[in-house]
Amino acid sequence: MAFTHVLLTRPQPQCDALGDRLQAIGLAPIIMPAYRFEGRSYTPDQEVGWAEARARLLLFTSPRAVRYGLPRLPATQRPATHIAAIGPATAAALRAAGHSALAPLAPPYNSETLLARLEPMLTSAAAPRAAQILTAPKGRAALLAGLRARGWATAQVPVYERILLAPTEEAGALLRAASAVASVWTSATAMQHLCAVLPADALAGLRAGPALVASARLAETAREHGFGSVLQTAGADNETLFAALRQQLKA
Repeated sequence: MAFTHVLLTRPQPQCDALGDRLQAIGLAPIIMPAYRFEGRSYTPDQEVGWAEARARLLLFTSPRAVRYGLPRLPATQRPATHIAAIGPATAAALRAAGHSALAPLAPPYNSETLLARLEPMLTSAAAPRAAQILTAPKGRAALLAGLRARGWATAQVPVYERILLAPTEEAGALLRAASAVASVWTSATAMQHLCAVLPADALAGLRAGPALVASARLAETAREHGFGSVLQTAGADNETLFAALRQQLKA
């Protein structure tokens, strides 16, 4: 599949890190992060019954949840019976902070897979049971519903948020000038935002090229936004994305 440029939309510093690797194999990255992250101060939900629970569960939904949430967690919140991570990168961030975590053993790394991994513990833990999901605002609704359906009093704890960014003039000019562009998407928020703010000519050129997406849900979103060639990768980490792009160059 012929392309010479790759639009990268994930946040920094991951965006630059992937761009450097693409340059090394002759591809020109167009760096256009759709948002940045910012930590939020918070008070854990007192209605979740954490203090009275006999079984406790903290679920971290991204390395950012670890970065922004763990240091702010009061000492009384930390001795949870269990700690869970949405995937290997989040588990690695927790290990680096001195905490072991249950995590899915294989992709896809999503709410459903994590619930399946936790199922034996979720159903056998003594009641009353309480869980907190450390995430972005409105994140992981399926995880919240799944835990509540299994009898866990569960609260979403928004420890960080996305701040949307406008494309820079330089990145926009590079995109409009490029004739063969692949795009990489790891977030529906990024896709929806950039499809709403990019000029029509830049967006038309983007839709004409291959869109590499990190999940089945994102593949559906890409088709809804007019991308004709949608390719799903095996994950959202830079190593997997780089391997997928290199493979497409050979196709």
